[in-house]
Amino acid sequence: MSKINKNGFLSGHTGDLVHREVKGKQIVQAMPSHYHDANTASQQKQRSGMRNIMAFYRLLKEAIKEQFEEATPLRRAYNCFIHHNLLQPSVALKKQDFEQGLCLLAPYAVSHGSLPSLDVEAVEGCVQFQMKSEEWKSGDILRWIQIVPAPADDNSPTFMTASFRDEIINNPEDKSIKTESLAHGAYSFIHMRDMKDKKWVSSQQLIII
Repeated sequence: MSKINKNGFLSGHTGDLVHREVKGKQIVQAMPSHYHDANTASQQKQRSGMRNIMAFYRLLKEAIKEQFEEATPLRRAYNCFIHHNLLQPSVALKKQDFEQGLCLLAPYAVSHGSLPSLDVEAVEGCVQFQMKSEEWKSGDILRWIQIVPAPADDNSPTFMTASFRDEIINNPEDKSIKTESLAHGAYSFIHMRDMKDKKWVSSQQLIII
């Protein structure tokens, strides 16, 4: 099982992937072919779950690169995303599906920081939360993330597209923020604030509709 080392990198192996640190960089390699794997049910579950997390990172890497306050040059957003989502219930993805670029929707953590979390919820096909003026400053950013799967049978791996957009909040106020009716997918709002050397963010997970 991979663990986070003192420099914030994954070290060890997860499934058929080996993680190690080389000259301040994260290296991910396939497990050597001569490795004798017990291939237990728990190992298979861990591997398949890690594949889906990595597939989601591949989709979201541009959107979430500033969304983990604990990230540093040595512990990148990739490491933070993996760390927080290894703690989530495992979502199994077969190796061949991962290699084809497919994945399964999951309520993964997409940000982690010091701003108050937004109480985001899905109501009748819409995503909403209550903005509290005392928690916002003029110039703060409201980021919207969406991941929409291609048509597929329920619970089947499929291709997905991810996008995000930012809205600058110049006049924070107590009000309800609510989307229009949304298609089946994964969604989240994130509160962001520009600081001198990084962004502060709210800790949020994806909402599945």
